[in-house]
Amino acid sequence: MRTITSKLLGVVLLLSATMTFTGCSTVDDGEFTSPITLTEKISGKWVVNSVVQTDELMPVQKH
Repeated sequence: MRTITSKLLGVVLLLSATMTFTGCSTVDDGEFTSPITLTEKISGKWVVNSVVQTDELMPVQKH
């Protein structure tokens, strides 16, 4: 029983090591594009429907 378990464990470790080193051998995510910057303008029409401002630092004063 012990030899079967150790052989099975060896096979599982060999398969997992093989998949680890060959699974991501190449990068296949397309061509390089420059990252989005904070000052980049995105074209289109942008609408804000409602804005609620809440002061979370100032406690509510009761009269």
